[in-house]
Amino acid sequence: MTSVERTAYPRFTRAPSVKELRTLYTPTLTDIAFVTTTARGPAQKFGLMILLKVYQRLGYFPKPETIPGAIIGHIRSVLKLDADAIPDIASNHTLYRYHAQIRKHLEMISEGKYIRHVAASAMHQAAQRMQSPADLISAAVEVLVKEQCELPAFGTLERLARRIRAVVHRGIYRRIAERLTDEQAASLLRLLEADPTTGLTAFHRIKEVPKSATLTHLDEWLARLTWLQSLGVMQPLLEDVRLTKVKHLAEEAQALHATNLWDFSADKRLALLVCLIQLAQVSTRDEILQMFIKRMSRITTRAKEELERVRTEERGLAEHLVEVFSDVLQAAADKEDPEKAMGAIVEVLDREGGAARLHEQCEQVSAHHGDRYQPFVWRFYRSHRHALFRVIKTLRFESTSSDQTLIDLDPVW
Repeated sequence: MTSVERTAYPRFTRAPSVKELRTLYTPTLTDIAFVTTTARGPAQKFGLMILLKVYQRLGYFPKPETIPGAIIGHIRSVLKLDADAIPDIASNHTLYRYHAQIRKHLEMISEGKYIRHVAASAMHQAAQRMQSPADLISAAVEVLVKEQCELPAFGTLERLARRIRAVVHRGIYRRIAERLTDEQAASLLRLLEADPTTGLTAFHRIKEVPKSATLTHLDEWLARLTWLQSLGVMQPLLEDVRLTKVKHLAEEAQALHATNLWDFSADKRLALLVCLIQLAQVSTRDEILQMFIKRMSRITTRAKEELERVRTEERGLAEHLVEVFSDVLQAAADKEDPEKAMGAIVEVLDREGGAARLHEQCEQVSAHHGDRYQPFVWRFYRSHRHALFRVIKTLRFESTSSDQTLIDLDPVW
C-alpha cells in the first residue's frame, strides 16, 4: 500500500493554522455571488459554501464527516452565521446536486473514463523515469490539476499506478530480451548455474565487490573489470532505458539470490542480469578511475609541497648570500688600499667556503624559479608508474574534443 502522505495527493491537514484557513478557505466575492444565486436558505448556502471551498482546495469532494471542524467554523465566522448554524450537506440528493453545480461553476471535468485516460497517460510517461508508485501518483495529480480534471479517489490512482508500472516494466523486460541473441541469452543464464566445487555462481561473483579501491587491491579490481567486460557490452541492450530504471533493476537483482531469479519470467530474468552487469561494469570502472585520479592528485600535491619546501630552503640560502655579499662590500669599503681590500674580500670568501661554493649556492637559489612543480613529480610517481599505466591500458579513454593527439599516443612501457 502506498501512503498518501508520500504523494502530492491533496488532503486535509490535521490542525489547519489560522493562516491556512484565511488563505485557502475564506470565501471570495465570486464565491459568495455563486452561493447566493444557487442556494436558497442559510443552511443550504452554508453547506454549499463549505463544499465549494473544500473542492477548490482538494480538487475532489471528500466525505462530509471528514471535513475538519476548524474549516466549518472559519466559514461560519466569515459568513457571520449563528454559532449553532448547521450546514445542509446531510442528504445524498442535496450533495449530488451541489456537486454538479460546483463542477459547472468551476468548469471542472468529472467524466471518469476521460480522467482515468489522462491519469494513465501521465503515469505511463512518468514511469519511464520514475519507479515508486507514489511518484507516479504525484505526476498524475499534477497533470490532472493542470487539465482541470476532478481527482479520482486515492485508491483508484494507486491501483492504476501499480498497473501502469507493471505494464511499463514488462515492456522494458521484453525489449531487452528481444535484443539478445540466443547465444547471449544462454551465456547470461549460465551465470545462475552453481559451480559443483564451490557451490557458488558467477551471479554471486558479480555482486561481490573487492576491498577498497587502492593500489594495494588494484589487481583485484582490474581482474574484476576484465572479467565483467568479458561478459559482453550491455550498453546497446539498454539504449532507450532510463538510467534510473537500470539502477532500480540492478538493485533488485543485487538483493536476490541466484535461485530467486528462476521464479521470474524469462524476459525479466534476462533484464535483471543485463542491468546488474551494466551497473557492475560502470561502478567498477568508476572505482578504478577514482583511485587513479586520487593517486595522481596526491602525487601532484606532494610535488607542490616539495617545491614549497625547497623554496623555503632557498629563501634562507638567499638571505645568507645577501649577508655574505654585504660583508664583501663592507670589507672592500673599509680598505683604501686595493690590495688590502682584495685580501679582505678573499678572507670573507674563504670563510664561506670559497667563490666556487658561493657560485654553487647562487645557482641553487635560481634553479626553481616560478611555480614549476613538475620536476618534483617523478620522485613520487616512479614507484607507482607500472600500476598506473596498467590502469590506463585497461580503461578506454575518449577525448572530450575533436583533438585525438593524446588518445593516439602509444604509451611507453
